[in-house]
Amino acid sequence: MHKTLKKSLLALTGFTVGFIGLKYLFRKDLANVELRLIDEMQIFAEYTGSFDGRRNKVYDANPSATVYEPTIGIGHYLGAPRSKKTFEDALEGVDYDSVKNGKIFLTDKQVNILFLADLKRHLEVAQRLVPDFKNFPLNGKKALVDMAYRGDLADSPKTRELLNKGRIREAAIEYANREEYLNAEINGMGGLKKRIESNRDLLLKCACSLATQRSSNR
Repeated sequence: MHKTLKKSLLALTGFTVGFIGLKYLFRKDLANVELRLIDEMQIFAEYTGSFDGRRNKVYDANPSATVYEPTIGIGHYLGAPRSKKTFEDALEGVDYDSVKNGKIFLTDKQVNILFLADLKRHLEVAQRLVPDFKNFPLNGKKALVDMAYRGDLADSPKTRELLNKGRIREAAIEYANREEYLNAEINGMGGLKKRIESNRDLLLKCACSLATQRSSNR
């Protein structure tokens, strides 16, 4: 493996992932992976990882809600439809149900591998929901990947419509017009409020960058 590639991957978000975790990041031959993509993945991981914290044992991510939300690692929601497949593909040999029921913990290394598998999948979601993703400035990409990671991108058709029409500034405003954001302070969810504001502001910066780029190309 290319030494620079391996070093970049091992440095991803400060995690010591090791070779065992690399195959979950990319489907193609690692020797052919562009270093630019590795660099972007590192940035996405650092950004999204800064909001969720990390837990080695299952916990309720929203104890104030009436529905139990079993979560582990770095924001991995064990109640999601694809959770079990993602988990078992990433952590072969680890019993999913035992983890979900709180009978066993994940090691730090396992948390890292699961996070990278989640991040890769949500990058693919962002690319699918916003086909022009590759042409967004990095600030916009960071926001879109994090929005996909939380599920915001999938559950906001109006925001996606605006994004896909190139109306990024309007999309940023629409994105923050969410009930959970508007009620975040009342519900004691300051972290969520900060996260949505951060993504909104990144999209606004993205809109400014694209507008400047269009002006310079005239």
